[in-house]
Amino acid sequence: MKINQALIEDALRLKLSMSHSLAAYRAKSIMVTSSGHKEGSTCLAINLALAFALNGNSEILLVDANLRSPRLHDLFQLKRDHGFLDYMTGNAQLYEAIKETQFSNIKVMTTGQSADDYVVKPLAGISQTMKASLEKDFEWVIYDTAPVNHYPDTPMLTRLVDGIVLVIRVEKTRNRDVKKAKKTLEVMNARILGGVLNEFQ
Repeated sequence: MKINQALIEDALRLKLSMSHSLAAYRAKSIMVTSSGHKEGSTCLAINLALAFALNGNSEILLVDANLRSPRLHDLFQLKRDHGFLDYMTGNAQLYEAIKETQFSNIKVMTTGQSADDYVVKPLAGISQTMKASLEKDFEWVIYDTAPVNHYPDTPMLTRLVDGIVLVIRVEKTRNRDVKKAKKTLEVMNARILGGVLNEFQ
C-alpha cells in the first residue's frame, strides 16, 4: 500500500486536535464513519492508524467493520477470511482474526466471512468484555464502518468504541444527512469527537 504523506499529516493534525478529548475520556478505540457512501471514511481510518503509529511504540489495530463494502483486505493485500465477523460469531479466535501488515506496529482485522441479510445478528452480542478483549493488546483500535444513514450496523457497533469521527465530504454531503447521522449516533449515546471535512480546498 502506498503512503500519501499529505494525508498522514492531515490525520496527525486531527489526532492532535482530539488529544484533549481522547485523554479526558481515556479513549482507546475510535470509529471513523460517515452519513453516506464514498465520503472518505476508509481513507481517513487508514491514515489515522498511520498517524497514531508514527512514534513507533504504539500498537494499532485497524478493524474493517464495514460489513457491506469492506476494502481493507484489498488495500493491504490480505486474505479476507478469519476476520471480524468470524470472531464475533465465535468461528475464529481473536489471534486468528488479526493479520500482520507491511507496517510493523499496525495490525488489521479484515471483515471476515461474507456478509448477508443476517449480518446484524452477531452484532447483538457485542459486550464490554468483547470490547476489552479487542483493546487489550493495543494502544489504539480504529474501526472503519459503513455509512450511519444506510445500515443498522454502524449504530450497533458504537458499543465497541469510545469516540466517533464523522467524515463529511465537501459539496457532496447534505446538511440534513449530517444532522440525521448525528442524531442517530446520539440516540445510541455515542460520543462524537468531531467531524472532518474531506476534499476541502
